[in-house]
Amino acid sequence: LAIASLIAVSLTALAVGGRLLALARRTRELPELLLGSAVLLNGLGFLAFSLAVQTDCVPASARIAALTAGSLGIAAGAGCVTVFTWWVFRPYGLAPLLLTGSIILMLGAGFVNLLVIPEPAWVRTASPLYRVGLAGRTLAYGWAAFESFRYYRMLLRRTRLGLAQASVATRMRL
Repeated sequence: LAIASLIAVSLTALAVGGRLLALARRTRELPELLLGSAVLLNGLGFLAFSLAVQTDCVPASARIAALTAGSLGIAAGAGCVTVFTWWVFRPYGLAPLLLTGSIILMLGAGFVNLLVIPEPAWVRTASPLYRVGLAGRTLAYGWAAFESFRYYRMLLRRTRLGLAQASVATRMRL
C-alpha cells in the first residue's frame, strides 16, 4: 500500500507539474514556472526521500544520495512556493521580501542539517537545524494558504459590490 501511494503521488506530481511547466513554456510567465517547479520538485523529492528511508536493501551510499536529493527537492519546492506567494500576492514592500528571504534561509538551514549530521536519521530530526528547516517549510505553505484565503475573502467582497465575477471567487476558493 505504501509503494502504491508513493507511485500515485509521484505520477500525480509528474502530471500536474509537467502540465504547469508546459503552460509556463507557452506563456513565459514566472508564476506558472514556480508553481510547476514546486509541484514537480516536491513530488519527486518526496519519492526519493521515502524510498531512501524505507528501503534497506540498497547500499548506504545510494540511500544517502536519495535522501540528499529528496531533501533538496522538498526544500527547493517549498522555496518555489515561497517565491510564488511573494510574486503573486505581495510583490511590493520590504516586509514580504524579508519574509521570503528568511524562509529561503530557513529552508537552506534545514538542508545543511542533512549534509552536516551523519546517519542515523533520528539524530537529524533532533537537531536545531532540522527544526529551523521544518519551520521554514511550515511558514512557506502557511503563508501561501493565508494569502490565498485573504485574496478569496477580498474577491467575495468585490463580487458583492459588482467589481469581480463570482466565477473568479469560486476558482480562488477551489
